[in-house]
Amino acid sequence: MRQSWIILIPLAFVTGFMACYLWSGFTPESLETNLEATIGFIGCSNTAQSVMGYSAVGGDEFWGISDDRKHDFDGGAVADWVDIGNKFWHTFDNYYAANPNTDTIWWQMCVRSDEDPTLEDALEIVSGIKGRIPDVTIYVSSLPSYQEGICRITGTSGLARGKELASELVLKSDVRRGPELRSHEPSEILDDGCHMNDEGLRAVGEQLKQFFDSV
Repeated sequence: MRQSWIILIPLAFVTGFMACYLWSGFTPESLETNLEATIGFIGCSNTAQSVMGYSAVGGDEFWGISDDRKHDFDGGAVADWVDIGNKFWHTFDNYYAANPNTDTIWWQMCVRSDEDPTLEDALEIVSGIKGRIPDVTIYVSSLPSYQEGICRITGTSGLARGKELASELVLKSDVRRGPELRSHEPSEILDDGCHMNDEGLRAVGEQLKQFFDSV
């Protein structure tokens, strides 16, 4: 019996350590509180880049994203946000907690080339937002296209489905149409063919600022 306890004690310690380690992976580090920001967002890496561009051109109403947190929303396609309890929503909750006066959400629909999210999927995500911010105003946009080249993540089909789904959602719900971002110029895109360089960030940031300054 004593030998069993000798084995069980370190096993319990290891199990507890691993549980804490795994939980830390689902609990984002707290952010600095900002009482001035009123616009949050959901989307993917391009969405986060757009918001960083907005800040770079002097916008101050969106949630702030520091350079060391720029990957917080990587991979956040519509299909991923449908799971209301996953890591993307943990991240959303973390940002909302740091920006408690948020009353508006900009949703950029990111769709991968091999996915076909439905209107029902989109409405689930709307419910997820409203469950957290009951009187929220939601604006929806699709990803902009590219004047040259094709992003391997979205292909042409993902961009087209994102645009269609945004229109469906505006038609079938109280979600409002967000900014229609112009196509990216070749000089604004990194070598990966998908993401923006500094020039691209600022170009999109200017468009976001113009839109949300006017609503």
